[in-house]
Amino acid sequence: MKILKVVVIVFTMFIANQVSSQEVSAKTVKKFGRIDSNKDGAIDKEEMKAFYSEKKNKKGSPVEYELMFLGLDSNDDNKISLQELNAKIDWKRAKQKMKKTNK
Repeated sequence: MKILKVVVIVFTMFIANQVSSQEVSAKTVKKFGRIDSNKDGAIDKEEMKAFYSEKKNKKGSPVEYELMFLGLDSNDDNKISLQELNAKIDWKRAKQKMKKTNK
């Protein structure tokens, strides 16, 4: 009986974690829609550039949209999906990828 309770608790925690990790805020969906100008369901580098080229970060510097793109493109398909946009930017990975492309 104790084993069954433990299994049920672990399973419930697993399911709850899966659901919460897949949730995308309305704000992210709206932002994705604004960036995805050709409405193909993915953001490419040109769309990212067009959206961020005139924008500034909190420090007043131009947004590093290329580095941001590399940090969001987790599967290296040169597109950003809604789920990738929803994730945190992996700045370390982005900088490593940038170094490889600049060699």
